[in-house]
Amino acid sequence: MSCCPPGSAPYLAAEHTDEGKVGEVDGVSYYQVGSGEAGLLFLPDVWGWNGGRTRALCDNFAKKGMSVWVPKTLPPFEGGTDGDALNPQFSPVERGSELGPLFKGDWNPSKVLPQLHKVVGAMKAAGVKRIATLGICYGAWNGMHLAAECDDIVCGASAHPSIHIEGMMGGDPAALAAKSKCPWALFPCGEIGGPGSDPDMYDHDGPLFKALEVNFPRQNECKRYTKSIHGFLTRGSIKSDEFNAGSGDDVKAAVQECVGDITNFFARNGLLKPKLYYFPLAGRGELIRLIAAVGGVEMTETAEAPADKAAFGSPSGLPLLEHGELRMSQSTAIENYIANISPKYRTLTPGQVAVDKMFQCIKEDVGQGFLPLIFDPEKKKTAPEEVPKIADKWFPVIEARLPADGFVHGLDFPTAADLVTVVIARGYVPTGAAFKAAGGYELAAKYKKLVAHADRVAAYPAVKEYLEKSASMAGNPMNL
Repeated sequence: MSCCPPGSAPYLAAEHTDEGKVGEVDGVSYYQVGSGEAGLLFLPDVWGWNGGRTRALCDNFAKKGMSVWVPKTLPPFEGGTDGDALNPQFSPVERGSELGPLFKGDWNPSKVLPQLHKVVGAMKAAGVKRIATLGICYGAWNGMHLAAECDDIVCGASAHPSIHIEGMMGGDPAALAAKSKCPWALFPCGEIGGPGSDPDMYDHDGPLFKALEVNFPRQNECKRYTKSIHGFLTRGSIKSDEFNAGSGDDVKAAVQECVGDITNFFARNGLLKPKLYYFPLAGRGELIRLIAAVGGVEMTETAEAPADKAAFGSPSGLPLLEHGELRMSQSTAIENYIANISPKYRTLTPGQVAVDKMFQCIKEDVGQGFLPLIFDPEKKKTAPEEVPKIADKWFPVIEARLPADGFVHGLDFPTAADLVTVVIARGYVPTGAAFKAAGGYELAAKYKKLVAHADRVAAYPAVKEYLEKSASMAGNPMNL
C-alpha cells in the first residue's frame, strides 16, 4: 500500500540553507518563514518537514509575500528525516506495503489534524488573516481533510496529490472532496496509466474534481504534468550527477512552472494582492480601481513604472498589472482580470460579462477620441467642435442600454457596465479635461439619463466609500 505510484522520483536530500526558524506551539514543532497577512500551510510528503526541496520551496513562497508554516506532525519511521516521517533511504516503491499501517495509525488524518489546527491557531495569532494550504503527495490527503472542517482555509493546492489514500483506507476520495470548504488547484503527474502517473480522479472529468466543482463551480483548477512523474516538485533531480526524472533541466523547468501555477492560483484567491502601475489620474486606470473596490479585490498601486515593460506585454505605456507570476498590460484586459478574480463578479453569466465588456470598449473609444484633444496643442483647438461630436456618437448608445432604475444587469450591485458611467461622468482625465477644452461642455444638460445613472451608482456604498477616498478620479497632475 503506497501513496506513490511506481516510477516516482527518488528522495533528494535538502541542499539548502534555511532562511526561516523553527518554533513550537502546544507541543507541535514547525518551520516558519516570511510574514504578512497571507499565510501558507505547507503540508509535506512522507519525508516530512525537511525533506527534499520542502524548505527551499517554502523560502521561495515567503519571498512572494507569504507567511509560510510547515508542521512536524509524523512520528519518525526508522529515524525519519530531521526527526519526522520517513528516512531519506526509504523507497515507497519498493516498501510501499509498510506505509499502510502508518496511514491507519499515527499518520492518519485523525491523528494529524489536531496538530494542524494548533498550527493554524498559531498562524492566526501571528497576524495571518488568509490561509492557503499546499499539500505535497500524502500531504494533500491531510489538506483535504483539513479543508473539510476548517473555515480558515481559503484555497488548497497540491502537486502530485495522493488524496486517493482515502480510498485505500476504505473511504471515498470524491466524497471527501465534496466536503471541502474551499476550491483547489490540482497538479497530477504523468500520462494516465503510465509509470509514475497519478490517477485520473484529479482531472477535469474525474470524480474528485467534479465533486469539488459542485460547491465551487469554475473556481477549481487542474493541470496534468504529463512529462513529469510523481514526486518531481520536491524530489525530482535537477542535477546531472543525480537520478533524473527526465533530464535535470526538464525537471527544473517543471518545478518552476508548477510553482508559478500554484502562485497564480493563490493570487487569484486573494492570498497575494495585485499591483497596479498607473498614474494618479482617472484615464485608463480608474475603472480598474472601481472594479477592484466594488468587487472586493485588494490592490496595491504605484505610479513608478517597472523597468521592463516588455515583460508585461507593453512596448511603453501604462497601465500594467502584476499579480503573483502574472504580468499583463492593456486596460480592458486588466479590468476583465480583476473582475474575474473578484468574489462578487466571478458568478456573472457569460451574457452579463459580454455586456460589461461592451461598455468597457465604449469607454475606451470615448477616451481615444478625447485624449488627442487634451494632449495635442493643435487638436486641442478643435475641441469645441469635436467634443460634442464624440459625445453625440457614443453617449446615446450608452443611454439606450441604461435602465430607468437600478443597475444594468438588474442585480443588487453595480458591475463594470455601471461603473463605466461613473468614470465618464466624474473622471477628470480624459472626460472632464476634454469638456474644459471644449469651453465647458454640460454633460448633465444633454445626457441626463447617463448622469442620473452615474449618480445612482455613485451612491452604492462601496462606490461611495471609494469616491470619498479617491484622489485619482479628479486627479490632474499634468494641469490639463
